[in-house]
Amino acid sequence: MNTFNTIHLLFLIQEEDKYEELESALKDFDSKLVATRYKNLTSWLDTNPTKMPEIVISDYLPETEMGLDALEYFRNKNKDTIFILYTNMDFLQSAIDETKKGVSDYIIQNIPSRFAVVVNNSIEKIITRWDLLDNKNVIKRIEKKNTALLNAQPDYLIQANSKGIILDYKISTDSEIINLMLGKESIQGKILSEIFPQDTACLIQEEIKNVLTNNKLVNKSFYMNYASVNHNIEARFVKIDTDEVMIILREFSSDNQKEEDYYRAISRISRYRHKETLVKELLNHMVDSDKNLLAEEKKKADLLLSNILPGYMIEDLKRYGKVQPVQYDQVAVMFTDFVGFSKISRYMSPTQLLKELTIYFDEFERICEIYSIEKVKTIGDSFLCVAGLSGNHRTAGIDILLAGIEMMRFTDSRREELKLQGEDAWGIRLAIHSGPLIAGIVGHQKIAFDIWGHTVNIAARIEGVGKGGEITVSRNMFDFTRDLFDFDYIGERELKGVGMHDLYKLSGLKTGLYAKNDKTKFIPNVNFYKLFEALRDGKHIMRRDGKYIISKQSHDRELEAKKEILSNSL
Repeated sequence: MNTFNTIHLLFLIQEEDKYEELESALKDFDSKLVATRYKNLTSWLDTNPTKMPEIVISDYLPETEMGLDALEYFRNKNKDTIFILYTNMDFLQSAIDETKKGVSDYIIQNIPSRFAVVVNNSIEKIITRWDLLDNKNVIKRIEKKNTALLNAQPDYLIQANSKGIILDYKISTDSEIINLMLGKESIQGKILSEIFPQDTACLIQEEIKNVLTNNKLVNKSFYMNYASVNHNIEARFVKIDTDEVMIILREFSSDNQKEEDYYRAISRISRYRHKETLVKELLNHMVDSDKNLLAEEKKKADLLLSNILPGYMIEDLKRYGKVQPVQYDQVAVMFTDFVGFSKISRYMSPTQLLKELTIYFDEFERICEIYSIEKVKTIGDSFLCVAGLSGNHRTAGIDILLAGIEMMRFTDSRREELKLQGEDAWGIRLAIHSGPLIAGIVGHQKIAFDIWGHTVNIAARIEGVGKGGEITVSRNMFDFTRDLFDFDYIGERELKGVGMHDLYKLSGLKTGLYAKNDKTKFIPNVNFYKLFEALRDGKHIMRRDGKYIISKQSHDRELEAKKEILSNSL
């Protein structure tokens, strides 16, 4: 459990109506998310802020570089600050390009679903970082406390707080002055002035405040008068917690004895009067440390599983030790394949090849996460993913087409980038088919998530006949998404092992659904996302005479993706 209380979100938004839209979307988030808004970076800096925000959402206009000045400021001040660009559909490509230069992510005006995904992801990253930091601090604190105990020359150890109250103590039987002064009475719970002479108690109290304030180990030598005799005392003060100090007092009969006594610490621990208490305390610290490390490792294991398996499978695996295969009636499967891969990779070293593939596949995985798509696996230079397992099945076809468009856009951008550097780059082709399939995991020692069925085979065969720079889909996908997307009919093609199939090429979004001045017709506008959100909410969309009608009645029963737990494993 982290010890941090709130996540500070800073909006740098110029226009009031834009901020009101974002502010209303915050109502669904945890109360620990505290938001403030300023019109720009300058107005925020004018308030002389004392704390850096964990998340910044800033206006972005590439023509005036609005937002990029704030990005540079926060990157220089705190590299852990999550910086998000807020823009409209006209500047979507520019915002995507900025994610390669230090921007954490982007959100688009009038698309609340993307806002929720991006902010939720940011919060999870911050909490995970805090939890890891908290665990490290606990371990460091325990190590400091143990070190203070073990390194002490044990004439007298006092654990006290800032008020001078003695919380615990250890005594060496060798110290004549200490034993004479204390006798056999317990001093736990007493204050320093009840034990030591007044001047000594004041001196010790002052050094406690000093070490708690400066957070540094302090050594202090002084004379303590007891029974009309001055005793040479050396004290060490070690901060072991927010309000606790370990005080190690040593009496020296001569200066020559100091070094000898100092290095006899560990050997004399065995002569502590309360040895059992010390051993128990050290063991408890070791157990606490192990618990924290175990919790940290569990978190790492859960994170690793989430990168391998869908969420619902992780829960079943943890609860029952196994996952039954699940049948889906309506999902969308996509294969990607790089064009010219074999030719170009022939001239690359294995390290270069792996590095380049990682750049592409990392971005593809990020895109899949945005659209609730499950990555299944990579096979050489091919990337396999499926929509409709954990996300909204009614928009599975739309989700996977939007993801495919973004993957193609990224590949084009990467190719242009490499060409400017005088390097060759491969293109990409994508193939999508929708239908029923079975999802599950295989293996026991090395588990892997996979999908099976005729739908997967057809998608793979379509990829084999597709062309570079195109998204080729089946008749099923055409029927699934034709209300929102335009397609060109390719014709009937024979697919190896699966027969004749009608194929279509995605040519863009329907008229009125793509962004203004978007010649590619692939960038959705506000109208598109209104229809998209209506489908997610269970509403039915009809298209008549080029106009869309949104029905308030749920249409879920017609396209409900039924799940059936198979009684027998595959």
